[in-house]
Amino acid sequence: MTNQAHAIAQRPIRRMLRRRNSGEYFTGNGWTNNPDEAKVFADSVEAAQACADHRLVDMDIALRVAGAKSELFSAALC
Repeated sequence: MTNQAHAIAQRPIRRMLRRRNSGEYFTGNGWTNNPDEAKVFADSVEAAQACADHRLVDMDIALRVAGAKSELFSAALC
């Protein structure tokens, strides 16, 4: 593993739900354009449970490395 890859692996990952059609992030009780205000989930199971609990559809799970300016990964979740 390179030094840069190791440094990234040591930074916390934020898991958030993002609407596919608008790019807004789920806050737990509403929506925001600011990813720093988004609800953070411990894992994808917790995020999927939030989709079921709040009847959310067309959502991506967005992964962001702490300190990054954009998502590292985004995939359809619910």
